[in-house]
Amino acid sequence: MNNVESSLDIIIDKGGVPYESKYPFNPDATPANTICFETDVFEVPSKSRISYYDISDPEQIKQIIMKKPVVAAVCGADLAFYSPSSPTTSARTLKCKPSNTIIDHSVLLVGYTETEWIVKNHWGKGWGIEGYAYISRNPSEDCCIGKELHSSGEITATCSV
Repeated sequence: MNNVESSLDIIIDKGGVPYESKYPFNPDATPANTICFETDVFEVPSKSRISYYDISDPEQIKQIIMKKPVVAAVCGADLAFYSPSSPTTSARTLKCKPSNTIIDHSVLLVGYTETEWIVKNHWGKGWGIEGYAYISRNPSEDCCIGKELHSSGEITATCSV
């Protein structure tokens, strides 16, 4: 079991996750002083986790994120340097280096455009575009999106674009 799986299992075990507004990003936080699960939690109705591995078909990924929130384990080395010069499509797209192949970070995969995956990072609104990144959907530049995806087993919301 990896860190993403362990984290999701803790959330499921605790019955939910604290609201982000109650626990904003703190770069100096340690595991001992970060999150209290006692009050103000968003309840997770599912008691199971579904994991997907090595999905190379973007259409399959799109179908998964249209039904439920998805945590994506990514090759995050290039994320640290993501600082788009403009929120317009051409200037905002992060193109990860093909040599970046180590999965070492997690983001919430929240949507897509014709050419980009839209992810929410946990580094606060001062990072990226208000806390979000637009990652190239080109398989050689996509920060390993699709290598490892995790979601709750029973949430089945229907979204439309």
